[in-house]
Amino acid sequence: SRQMLLSGCWINRESSTDQDFPWIGSRLRQEGYTTGMYGKSHSEHAIARCSLYYNDEQTEFDQGLFFRGGMRDFYMKSGEVLPGHIFEKDASYKAKENEYITDIFTEQAVDFIKRNSDRPFFLYLAHTAPHQPIQAKPEDLKKLFPDVFGAMDDDQLRAKNAPPGMTASQWTKYRYAAMVNSVDRGLGELKSALQETGVDKNTVIIFASDNGAIVGSNHPLTGHKWDVYEGGIRVPFIVWSDAISNSDKKGSVYDGLVSLADVAPTLMVMAGKKGMDEFDGIDMMPYLTGTETTPPENKTFYYRAALGHRQVTGAESLYPEGNKYILLEAFIQKDRKYLRFRGQDEKVYERGFAMPDVRGVADPQRKLAEDIQGLSSGEWTKLSVEDAAVLKKKYHDFLEKNEQDFSL
Repeated sequence: SRQMLLSGCWINRESSTDQDFPWIGSRLRQEGYTTGMYGKSHSEHAIARCSLYYNDEQTEFDQGLFFRGGMRDFYMKSGEVLPGHIFEKDASYKAKENEYITDIFTEQAVDFIKRNSDRPFFLYLAHTAPHQPIQAKPEDLKKLFPDVFGAMDDDQLRAKNAPPGMTASQWTKYRYAAMVNSVDRGLGELKSALQETGVDKNTVIIFASDNGAIVGSNHPLTGHKWDVYEGGIRVPFIVWSDAISNSDKKGSVYDGLVSLADVAPTLMVMAGKKGMDEFDGIDMMPYLTGTETTPPENKTFYYRAALGHRQVTGAESLYPEGNKYILLEAFIQKDRKYLRFRGQDEKVYERGFAMPDVRGVADPQRKLAEDIQGLSSGEWTKLSVEDAAVLKKKYHDFLEKNEQDFSL
């Protein structure tokens, strides 16, 4: 997901992993932006390009603080070091005992804003929360659930095992909620920094998740992280700016097809670049602001998981013959979705993917439950033979067109 965001391409595109193919950090550096990256670097490609710097052409981020990987403990040990740099100078961070890493990345990102508010900047903040391991900050638990945790000491709240009288499931849910709250707090601090420095009216914030949750529920969607069911690939995606917030588009919902591959081309257009056909994504702002009202007919999302990748939902009924070691491939155009499984027939959605609108609904949970049939219950509405054939041909034409550049 992060690779799609940074490159503007589907992750199966070989060019997106080519060191000579610039990602969004280096592209915006060439346009005069100071670029900063704080958080997880994750995959080997991102580690090499986001957390190291080689030369002016390949460096993605001028400034940053990070760890090389996708997950780690949230409580930092005394003396533990996070590597970082500000331009060519070392700016590593030496932690005190039990500092919470979500707060560290937020604080460093706020510092980046304050230090660079006199120039154009691009900030990429890649929080780990609420990724596993499920570890919440004691202060968040006490603030959110004072009746439950108010009397407990911090060591109890950092313990892996549930407190006496609480089930493991309940303990996980409380901590998960507190981890999400830590991200919410951080976003508030970022917005405050933008306001304090006077650049909030000239800044766009894009907030998104990388995949569906594996802990908790993706209700009313089927599936979890690593699925190409809706619960795995449909995620929160929010765009905010002062101009949008003060327009008649405030709070509007766009139902067209969007993916993280759209972030890079959108930002490049904002920076003044036009006509970049090397991206798989598109500039999404005309559709979000309403200057374009009809989603493009040929807008495509494509993903193919590695053969044998283990699915983790635990719901064997979702997969052909209960096989959890299968190839999952998704091809989406407009409101049609094609899924392919190893050695199995395709599954196709006939209905669109619009979520039920619960704004202003007195009982949103009931509304979601009533709408679940057909959208997320695992039941599939088959296309007609003719329509299915049309979609399948589009899928094969798409693969044939991209054969030379896809890692299949």
